[in-house]
Amino acid sequence: MQFQKARSISIVSVILLTLLALTGTAQGREGQAAAELIALVGQAEVKSATDAFRPIQVKDQLYERDTIRTLERSKAKLWFKDESVVILGEKTTLEISRYQYDEAARKRQSLLKTISGNIRFIVHKFFGATQPDFNIETEILALAVRGTDGILESAQQDKVYLLEAGAPLGLRNKSTGQAIDLSPMHYALGEKFKPFQINVITPEMYQRLIQEYRLSYDFKPKNLVEPQPPQQPEPVGETGETRILLPGVTQQPLPTIHLPRGAQPSPSYPSGK
Repeated sequence: MQFQKARSISIVSVILLTLLALTGTAQGREGQAAAELIALVGQAEVKSATDAFRPIQVKDQLYERDTIRTLERSKAKLWFKDESVVILGEKTTLEISRYQYDEAARKRQSLLKTISGNIRFIVHKFFGATQPDFNIETEILALAVRGTDGILESAQQDKVYLLEAGAPLGLRNKSTGQAIDLSPMHYALGEKFKPFQINVITPEMYQRLIQEYRLSYDFKPKNLVEPQPPQQPEPVGETGETRILLPGVTQQPLPTIHLPRGAQPSPSYPSGK
């Protein structure tokens, strides 16, 4: 009798502890969502501050202190609540260390930590902000971002490419304290205990970066018509002038860098791309 009573108490205790754990997890997810996964190629995983990594799917929400990582041959695109976009390359791990956004006041405070890998960041500038309010850090560098389209490659040597900017991109080497403002169409190399190296982004390099860090849609529009070779010049009228008749080509618009939140890709595009 005593054994059965003790066993019953033990089972009830386990159930209560499980319920408390689930409740704590639910409460931890009740805060403001920071971002949404809007596109995924391959596989990605996410974890909170207290959980293990689990698979993540398109339309899943990410919260402050969440960490997302992409696996091999995978890319992911995050749409933040302030309409900024972050694209993760393959084998990239990114932590949303801090994210606070007040839509009514158009204010934000954010800190993303690139633990490993490469990201492209397209960050909007709020005109009311006097200082950069979207920050990205690696083990080596700290980036103060606003009104910027840039790329960060984080490894033993960090590379920051500034493609476009409505305001200077501030860089600081955390080991030396050196701080610089990076200009558009330039990139900086940062290493521990070494000064920055600044170089120009060439047109060839620019095209490579756009292609590599664009979450591409692998598709061929169904209504694409292969163009035919132009015909030989034909005389027009009595003047003897000539003209070349070119066949028309019907093609749907190519996808842009990112779609507005809630927008759906054309049915011609494979889902999840």
